[in-house]
Amino acid sequence: MSEIGEKLVALRTGKCMTQEDLADSILVSRSLVSLWELGKRVPDYTNVVHLAKFFGVSESDIIGSEDYLYRSSGELAEFLKETEEFGQDKASSGHEEDSREAIKKLLIGLNPKDRAIFTGRYYYAKTYKAIAAETGMKEPAVRVRLLRLRKKLKRLIDGGTEK
Repeated sequence: MSEIGEKLVALRTGKCMTQEDLADSILVSRSLVSLWELGKRVPDYTNVVHLAKFFGVSESDIIGSEDYLYRSSGELAEFLKETEEFGQDKASSGHEEDSREAIKKLLIGLNPKDRAIFTGRYYYAKTYKAIAAETGMKEPAVRVRLLRLRKKLKRLIDGGTEK
């Protein structure tokens, strides 16, 4: 079971609810709630918002640690796998941890707008359109910024600097 799954089980059972009750309350299927709790799926941003509101907690209380950033986004995970430093042979020798450290280092060095774009996409799994609306940018500009941020991340993983 994942960290998110454990939190959802605790919140749900704390309210003496079944998976079906929770699913009906936030308008998803019972099987989706089950997949979240088992750690086989991760709720998208919209569902995180609904869950947080329903349980009266913050979104961060639902999603927890920065590992969510690394695990949840198929897009970011695929990008990391494509980098030379995150190949099959190296993943078992600590390079996965290097990737996590590179993500942390990147986030620390970003300006607030770029950090909001990066975390919006890869932490909260927001759409480009939603990020554009929140940041007052056009969707293509958000895509370009994310491309540049992924390039910075790759340089950090490769042992360089983010500049």
